[in-house]
Amino acid sequence: MTNGLSGELAQQAPARPLSGRSLFITGLGIGQICSWGSLYYSFPLMAEAMEHDLGWSKPDLFGAATLGLALGGLAAFPVGAAIDRGHGRWVMAGGAGLCRPYPPGLVAGAAALAVLRADGRPRHPPGGDPL
Repeated sequence: MTNGLSGELAQQAPARPLSGRSLFITGLGIGQICSWGSLYYSFPLMAEAMEHDLGWSKPDLFGAATLGLALGGLAAFPVGAAIDRGHGRWVMAGGAGLCRPYPPGLVAGAAALAVLRADGRPRHPPGGDPL
């Protein structure tokens, strides 16, 4: 039965076996769903403590969270375009650089420099001291 379709449209494409890459991408997608879901569901619980610690009202806290999500959504387009053009290392280094004033950002900044130097060459001359 063709359901009103004829010719090539009626034929189903053969199923491709799952490759390692498609399984990896599926795993990344599941990880994103879990992490974003836990963020959305845990924020109201954190907001209660943040309200007392920061002295902000709940509308201010949720407004700030909404603003952050909106800015992240706006930044997604140019950042994604830069990654698509092959500038993923620079995007990651720039993101880590934005976090530098905070102690975890110092570690991320050092890691970003290591990623930028990851060009396949040894980090020090053979038989020499590390740079």
